[in-house]
Amino acid sequence: MNRIANLVSVLPFIQSAHALVSNPDWPYALALQGHLPALKEVANRAEWGDGFEDADAKAVLKHFIKQAAKGDPDGMVALGIFSDRGNADALQAIAHLAENGRADANVVLQRFIDRAAEGDPDGLNTFRTLSESGKAEAKMALLRSIKNIVKDAPHEMKATLVMAVLGDPDARRATLQLAGQGDPDAQWALTLIYYYGYGSTQNYAEAVKWCQKAVRHGDAKAQWMLFLMYRGGHGLPQDFIEAKKWLRKAADQGYIRAQFNLGVLCNSGAEWYPQDYAEAAKWYRKAAEQGYGYAQDHLSWLYQKGLGVDKDYVQAYAWAYLAAEQRRSDWSSTYNLMMFKVPKERTGDAKKLAWELYE
Repeated sequence: MNRIANLVSVLPFIQSAHALVSNPDWPYALALQGHLPALKEVANRAEWGDGFEDADAKAVLKHFIKQAAKGDPDGMVALGIFSDRGNADALQAIAHLAENGRADANVVLQRFIDRAAEGDPDGLNTFRTLSESGKAEAKMALLRSIKNIVKDAPHEMKATLVMAVLGDPDARRATLQLAGQGDPDAQWALTLIYYYGYGSTQNYAEAVKWCQKAVRHGDAKAQWMLFLMYRGGHGLPQDFIEAKKWLRKAADQGYIRAQFNLGVLCNSGAEWYPQDYAEAAKWYRKAAEQGYGYAQDHLSWLYQKGLGVDKDYVQAYAWAYLAAEQRRSDWSSTYNLMMFKVPKERTGDAKKLAWELYE
């Protein structure tokens, strides 16, 4: 009997959360039962590898690929989680199911497309991983699936961007043509493509050119990108004053990555940005309330330490819980720590608050 089977057999005897999180084998059996935090932990291990755990993580993925093919909703949820970590095998399975007319697979792909089009590097890397994996047939299946989605999509530029990232020449030509005609979405797409080198050679000068055109339309995403360019000296002279200006513009428009970056600057302080924990909490909260996991995790930390806010373990627990429910194992570690800091009699209040914040 393999280790996963052994774990399933002893699972009923595991009595405490502490026993789970202190045991490196804890997520596998729970993941096979569809337990979301465990699935996310296993997906992390499958993607990055962690010694002996890697083979078991891949075994869990194979199990859910089969389940998704049978129409099991838990199987599709699991594939979405693995794909979210950039797992090419999971994304390949979703692409094939979408191509065969599975509506649930199309929904998952549309979610990834929306994230990528917003400039989320993780969302773009979901597609880039498959593009660079050498799985040519899977890449073509994904392209065909995305083109099918485009037929009904209200914002075709989103899917066109992803196809350009995947190296589709028609998508690249269409993007260039629309950008030249003044389409701000296409200009933003070219900014991302050239800045990160998605589907092309990295070219900061071209990224700056298209970004500045998109900024003229008041695009908050492009304003945030100008912050990155000025801060890092990427295609523009390094200028912290300009960086600060464009970051604040984007944050004021509600762009969550700008709000989070502004929170980080206020939190850590810099020669060109004074440390201010209260301001950090304000901007983290704005992004956290929009569901941004990084901001939720950082806001939890401020509540743990009482920096810029009153120390409040219930608030810290709630925000850490929301962050851990998303994707990253380090966020799960924050949540696990908070499990033991919140008094038992307040755990119910903390969970209730987490759900209220989620809704």
